[in-house]
Amino acid sequence: LDSIVYDGTVPRPKVVQPFTAETGKQQEFAVYGSGFTKINNVYLSGAPLSSISTFHNPFSAIPTLSAEYPGITAVKIASDFWRYDKDSFMTFVMPSANRTGNLELIVEGPQGYGKLTESVRIHTFNPYPSGSSEYNNFIPFQMPYLSGIKIFQAES
Repeated sequence: LDSIVYDGTVPRPKVVQPFTAETGKQQEFAVYGSGFTKINNVYLSGAPLSSISTFHNPFSAIPTLSAEYPGITAVKIASDFWRYDKDSFMTFVMPSANRTGNLELIVEGPQGYGKLTESVRIHTFNPYPSGSSEYNNFIPFQMPYLSGIKIFQAES
């Protein structure tokens, strides 16, 4: 029985700065997370870039991965426009978006891909025992980029 072993972990983008961009402008983003040791591709998916999006199925030849990581409709960012410096930090330049809305950031590695909106989710239930000081002081929150990168129209 032959088997293939893939080295690495699935990239998990968790924080993007800034988390907004203006229509009609290219912009560079800093991304913090984990699993950025080996990145194959970076994608952006959503209505603001739908006119230039195409279908990508990076794991179609690997049945065990394609079931968990199906094809996506997105803009593939050219490798000249993204880089990773270490396991927890990367940057990319977003192409100019022509519409408002939210964009999903998808980072592909050899083991699969991670999405910003999935990696950033936090448990908002109170995990501490009832009556403890931690329970009484717990503040549930959601990151501002839970819905992805927000593209807005500048006021004129």
